[in-house]
Amino acid sequence: MADKDINYKKFHLNNIQWNRIIGGISKEEFCKGDKKLERIFDALDSDDVKGRLSSAEISAFSEALAIYAKDDILDKKEAKQIRDENGKRLNSKKIFEFLEQLKEYQSKDVEFVSTRTAVVDGREVELTEYSDGRTEEVSLDGTWRAESRNTPGGLVKDVYENGRHTQIITKTGCITKIKNLINNIETEIVDLGSGLQKKTIKEQIDFDTTRFTYIYPDNTQSIMEYKNVTPTLREISTSRSDGTKNFKYEGRLLAPDDTYFDIAGIEQYIKGSKSYYCMGPGIIPAILNSPMNIENQKQYLRGIIERTIKDSAEMEGYSPENLRQEFDKFLNDELQNTASLEALYNEATEQLGIIYNSGLNGKIDNDFEQGSVGDCYLLAVIKSLTLNPKTAQELDDSITVDKEGNAIVTLKGVDKTYKITQAELEDSNYSSGDKDVRAIEIAVEKYLQQYGDPFDSSDFTLNAGIEKSAYFLLTGKRAFEYNGKINNSTIDKFMQEGTLACVAIQSEGNQNGEIKLHSNSHHYELTLEPYHSYTVAGADKEKVYLINPWDTSNTITLSREEFIKYFNNVTIMSV
Repeated sequence: MADKDINYKKFHLNNIQWNRIIGGISKEEFCKGDKKLERIFDALDSDDVKGRLSSAEISAFSEALAIYAKDDILDKKEAKQIRDENGKRLNSKKIFEFLEQLKEYQSKDVEFVSTRTAVVDGREVELTEYSDGRTEEVSLDGTWRAESRNTPGGLVKDVYENGRHTQIITKTGCITKIKNLINNIETEIVDLGSGLQKKTIKEQIDFDTTRFTYIYPDNTQSIMEYKNVTPTLREISTSRSDGTKNFKYEGRLLAPDDTYFDIAGIEQYIKGSKSYYCMGPGIIPAILNSPMNIENQKQYLRGIIERTIKDSAEMEGYSPENLRQEFDKFLNDELQNTASLEALYNEATEQLGIIYNSGLNGKIDNDFEQGSVGDCYLLAVIKSLTLNPKTAQELDDSITVDKEGNAIVTLKGVDKTYKITQAELEDSNYSSGDKDVRAIEIAVEKYLQQYGDPFDSSDFTLNAGIEKSAYFLLTGKRAFEYNGKINNSTIDKFMQEGTLACVAIQSEGNQNGEIKLHSNSHHYELTLEPYHSYTVAGADKEKVYLINPWDTSNTITLSREEFIKYFNNVTIMSV
């Protein structure tokens, strides 16, 4: 600040609004590294808390200035009378520069509202409030200070002890978060009301380990530790008040060939994932050579083997019994002699890989869409059978996969079994989606070409058949077919447990072209096809729900009135 900027002879002390800065000034904020200002600041900073001018220190300075000044005007000669705490006279030029900075500081600062002595959280402090909502708390001995401000994330309080920033406290609603900057501990407290709290304490134990302590309202607690045991694997241990401790793992396991197995993929496989490729050779040594504890190694191995045994048992002509025996022996030997187990497991997974690549799994567990073959009646029946747990299982039991990846389909109603090769399954004229459905289509076509329809001896093709024939071929049970006017009593049967049904529009009297509905229950345009079968997915007191074999992932909703108006062919089978 240049001399010409200061009018020494006409410096009005009342230009400085002391009440705006009575809450105190920090050295860093005020001086911003200016050595001249810091010398004056240090001279005025006489109490135990260095680096901050308290309200008492600022008041003492203003009173000293008032004594020397005449009529609230301070000139250069009077400014020379001011001395530091050691009695040494301060340079008058620096005094005026300091006062100019005070003017700038108070003009930028938010106006102070009040300052008073108060007790906050059990501590007696000098509490200063500002018009923008900020507050400042300073202990009476000056060793402790806190600054609070409102932010979009809640009320934030910064705590300083002996000039060192020690804590950041954030309050949002019933949640209080405390970050201790000295020992890097974070605490979250949730106020549950009625004096109850739930507390979470996060600690960084070392470079690789983070600990979470959960303290519940009844004062019981659990401790969860996340530890990086390898660059790709993390161990999560949980300890409870009753002394129990368990482990789980996240990340990837390194196999002998330097490939990795994802823990999440292993768990999904154990739980029933349809993917077989992720459990290839190397998984057993990858688990055994990992730093996982022995109980978790056994857990993962048991899950993998059990799943593999279950799936391989469904393959035609493949017995998993040797794998079961070797695995039981392996567990009893405390995870020793792995070579034989690996060989048998790899053999099983090789077979499962063939199944995976074939697109078959011996189950109807995916949606499907009709192809160019006119077998909507058969697809509608297949879909209806999947809607009932008993018939769904019977349908799945009729499909197996052999060691070459061919489908073996048994038509229970006529006790005929057909092998459907992978080459035959590549024919895209049949349905798409679930390949096991395509296998059934081809098996039924083979039967019809050889023996004809069981209820129509003149029909030897898969096209344009009837639903009751499809029900009989697949289950051996007879279905009832009705043609004519539909009424509510017929729809009521759709609501009965154990009733399967397919419906069609077949009467020339209704409408012999596409039927476009604009007032159906979903309030969008819907096209119904005559001479086309639909699966009945259910009904209630107001609506009927249908599935079109053109896309079995969608459900069509019609009012009862709409259904009665257009549909006139129903085939019902009781389970």
